[in-house]
Amino acid sequence: MCSTARLRGCERHARYRRLLDQPVLKPLKPVEVKEPQTPTVPALRAQAWDELRPATSPASASEPSPVKRGVRRRSSVRCRSVDFSGDSQNSPLKGRLQRALALRRASQTGADVPTHRRLTKRKATCHVDIIEGRPVSKAEREKWDTAFARYQMDGEIHIDDLKGALVMCGFCDSRAAVVHKVLAGLTKFNTLNKDEFYLFVCRFEAGLHETYEFEFSQLDTCGEGTIDVLQLEQLLRRIGQPVRRFVLRELVMEVGTDGAGLVDLSGFRKIQHLIRKREGFTTKELDSFDWVFQRVDRDGSDTMSASEFANALTWLGFPYRAEKLQEFHRQSDVDGDGELSEGEFIACLRRVLDEEMEQVEAFLNKARPCTGGRLKAFIHGLGYSSSPQAILDTLSETVDVGTQASLQEMTLDLSVDDVCKVLSSLRACDGFTYSELREVKMAFNLANPEKQEQLQAPAISRALRILGHPLPLPEILRLIAEVDADGGTSLDFTMFVKVVRKCNEKDQARAMAVFQTYDANHEGLLDMEQQSDAFQALGLVDADGRLPRRSHGEMEGADLRVFLGIIERFKKSSLVTLRKNQGFTSVEVFELNSLFKNFDEDHDGHITKQELVGIIEVLFPLEARSKQFRPFLVQLLQEEEDCAPRSFSDFLVVMRKITDQQEQLEFERQTELIAQLGFSHAEASQFRDLFIMADEDSVGRLSFDQIKRMLCKSLRLSDLHLERLRTIFQQTLLRSGIRNEKAGYAEFLQIMSEVVQEDWCSQLP
Repeated sequence: MCSTARLRGCERHARYRRLLDQPVLKPLKPVEVKEPQTPTVPALRAQAWDELRPATSPASASEPSPVKRGVRRRSSVRCRSVDFSGDSQNSPLKGRLQRALALRRASQTGADVPTHRRLTKRKATCHVDIIEGRPVSKAEREKWDTAFARYQMDGEIHIDDLKGALVMCGFCDSRAAVVHKVLAGLTKFNTLNKDEFYLFVCRFEAGLHETYEFEFSQLDTCGEGTIDVLQLEQLLRRIGQPVRRFVLRELVMEVGTDGAGLVDLSGFRKIQHLIRKREGFTTKELDSFDWVFQRVDRDGSDTMSASEFANALTWLGFPYRAEKLQEFHRQSDVDGDGELSEGEFIACLRRVLDEEMEQVEAFLNKARPCTGGRLKAFIHGLGYSSSPQAILDTLSETVDVGTQASLQEMTLDLSVDDVCKVLSSLRACDGFTYSELREVKMAFNLANPEKQEQLQAPAISRALRILGHPLPLPEILRLIAEVDADGGTSLDFTMFVKVVRKCNEKDQARAMAVFQTYDANHEGLLDMEQQSDAFQALGLVDADGRLPRRSHGEMEGADLRVFLGIIERFKKSSLVTLRKNQGFTSVEVFELNSLFKNFDEDHDGHITKQELVGIIEVLFPLEARSKQFRPFLVQLLQEEEDCAPRSFSDFLVVMRKITDQQEQLEFERQTELIAQLGFSHAEASQFRDLFIMADEDSVGRLSFDQIKRMLCKSLRLSDLHLERLRTIFQQTLLRSGIRNEKAGYAEFLQIMSEVVQEDWCSQLP
């Protein structure tokens, strides 16, 4: 290349760099691709999925190449969706407020939202191209185009980026020797245009086949031109393309011709092609993924946003937190548009299970011998909330556990394949045993006397109380939003099971966080005093203020496994008491009992109707004066006329009826208000998250100062803005007839609606 052309190329590159270095866009970290390892290939059940390992990350060539039409590009900038990653380190509320206000503002502009839904599977195309004598399908061509677009700069791709591009094209093995050999016969420059890139991919594949032919012959020690399944598995691991054993056997049966489980070189190449095409999954699994993809694709866009992706993994039973989901979503969004196509979604599932397999390998390397107790602690550490019996049930389907009935002291000889099978089974049944599922069904039916297919939020609250999860209505609605892909406020039994699972996972995550908090010295053990503080923090005390029972050895020191076991025992023993107390916690029962005794003037353990009225006016001052709620109270007191005087247990029944009616009316009011304000379910869910996060005291109401602090963390508000906010706050409470200077969620929605109408979105930093 002449010096003038080279100078022009450098000047053009400099202009690009100046453009990309503008502060409007922030460079993102490139996708991390881990070095391939050699896992033990798992054999999972049909509804549980594993994945292949990605290939190595791109590395620079060892020898310099001549320069062609430009210089090396060191980074690329792509705009990504903030659907998951809006929260900044300084303001955890900022991202949620931005999303909520953006959703609201978009709806006011009248933007068209696609409402169609793909009802049938995307059909495979028969169109093929011929490149270098090789037929290239449309799906392959799309992968190659995406890979080229990801790494190209000024219409060309640098050779240092070829390994990363090959990974995106589906090649798990991007050997440097083959890359250099192909480049030597293709070009003298260090960049390739699109046509040259196509030629490179085809020739690279041919070069790999030559290498694999040699490795195939090395394994064919008998010289018969065939290898068996175990040798094939060994070869696939060696070239960085491992696949689960039952998938491999299915592929061997598909391409084999002799029925003896042997594969020749041609069959090996076909298997490689099918593994790449199907991402290492069976056709049945791909059908399941397609169904889940359609189920969570709310807007029918044939793409999956970050929130839809979170719903999909919930459907599949993976217990990951938002930060982890954000990481998976970011790494799998190869084209940088903030959305996952179905192909990117399936590739992401490979990444998800690949990381889980790495954790399984690390666990088995440390846990020798592996006991049932260690296995349970490992599974709980991954975030699964499965009971010991559920783990034992799935374990017995995988290995021979003999006559040992207790999981805790069981000695197990497990492979990576076995543990992955257990995790797959737990995901398939949401971590419940058959007896636990029957109990969940019983709770669902008790809260559903009318035998409807779906339960609304207040009924779901009652069902969860029966199962030992007494949660406030805002938290119930938040859980529904996490699992309901349609964004509604009601659930069928299948989705209710997932809500129960999420409740168990949240309880377990909280217990683990408390353990880490009180394990100040990071010894992995809590002494008796630390345990007592931890149990108090978790609220694990009975009605008499007693802590969970422990053996002498447990009190001397409890690691995380023992600590979680103590909590599990306590919850089982206290469930009967919780149900007897109408779902009120021990703390609530203590407070109600104190109030009951204060109004029991003759101290005989009973209260009269007049005393009950006094208690109601103390506990429910707003409802006692509400035109909407007061008729219910009058009717309730009339029905209870024959029950006077009332014992404390009767009093708890009355309190539960009132709180249930309170929840029902609040739910109806919120639903009606959301419709009046024009909020969608997604918008209401975003604002509910803001409300819960700002409600630091968990009282279900926000003061003006709390709302002000929340908004000031995300908006640049002047004194005039704050005065206007105070006026909006006071007028909203006045319209609602609230006198305690605190806004509930309904009032909070009205305040946020006016904030949007004031166009404070423009004040976002």
